[in-house]
Amino acid sequence: LITKTWTVNGETFTFGMPFNLEYIEGMGGAPAEIKTQRAPYQNGVTVREKNQKERPLTLYVEVFADSEEQLLERRAYMTRLFNALNEPGIFTYGDRAIAAEVDGGPRFTRARGHSTPMIIHLLAPDPNFYDPVEEVINLVGFRGGWSFPWKFPRTFGTVGASVTATNKGNVSTPVIITVTGYTRYPMIENETTG
Repeated sequence: LITKTWTVNGETFTFGMPFNLEYIEGMGGAPAEIKTQRAPYQNGVTVREKNQKERPLTLYVEVFADSEEQLLERRAYMTRLFNALNEPGIFTYGDRAIAAEVDGGPRFTRARGHSTPMIIHLLAPDPNFYDPVEEVINLVGFRGGWSFPWKFPRTFGTVGASVTATNKGNVSTPVIITVTGYTRYPMIENETTG
């Protein structure tokens, strides 16, 4: 079961009964804008630039209740959570998260008994999904050393370390490297590119 949440104004809401998220549009590839140029008598075009556009997301939710009064309360709750005047929120789908703005607020259609369909339009200015948990890899600069019983010749530790960091996403991602404390000649090498 994939967890789906919306976090806004310090509050995290998890989709599930009685707020059943039935379908999401916009989870596929990010929309792109391709700029082309054509010279006189050229067959086809020359691609000059490619950019990702904003990502629209549409959430189809069914809201259930035991009474008409409870249904109205739940509709008001969803209207408060998905208010276009709120700060940007974070929509999380399993292990992927995206920052998004509410585009107009929820739309409710005709109630069927004590349930009502609801449509929520979100707009993500940055179309990429990210891992909601930042990955931190600690690089140890000095390893090994003192242990008993001693044998000679003896080493008192080794300097240097190596770590493999893998981008699990679909887009190139910058790396932030922070060196804390004293080090004489720090060297960081991308072994893939040299």
